[in-house]
Amino acid sequence: MIKRLVLLNALPLNAIDYRRFDLSVYRVDFNYFIDSLTEKINRGVELVSYIRHPSTVSLLNKHGITVEPSSGLYKYKNGDVMFIVTVKTPQRGQEMQVTESDLDCYIVFCEIYSGFGRIPLEESSSEDKWEDDHFQFPLLGSTIHNVDMFHQTILLSIPFIGFPHQRLAFL
Repeated sequence: MIKRLVLLNALPLNAIDYRRFDLSVYRVDFNYFIDSLTEKINRGVELVSYIRHPSTVSLLNKHGITVEPSSGLYKYKNGDVMFIVTVKTPQRGQEMQVTESDLDCYIVFCEIYSGFGRIPLEESSSEDKWEDDHFQFPLLGSTIHNVDMFHQTILLSIPFIGFPHQRLAFL
């Protein structure tokens, strides 16, 4: 179940304070990114921003995602969905004005493991599915870890006795 939408400018692995976890990272275009955020915000999901770049904040505000610049440090909480927006080619030492085409956007889901098994999560409902025209993005609790359309592979975790999360790639 989605508990928070977290806006970030990078994926800080040290913010995920667990020993075992899997990340599902989906690169999406800017319009899908904004539409997905807007839809979840309209359903009442809390939005937290850790973006401090003024031009990026301004662009998000222009598209209806109301945030303020923030220099806080992010710590992952179970149920967070990370929305990462980052400049494709950052310019060191100078402030740049960004447009939609200057940004790479990602949606990141995290699945936490405890010992040799997955931490039990609340039952997900049909509302907890991320849908797209081409395929569905399951949220936490799924066995799909990576869908690579270019190489036409899917990486899955399948429990086996003695090897709880064996990964297999299917062509």
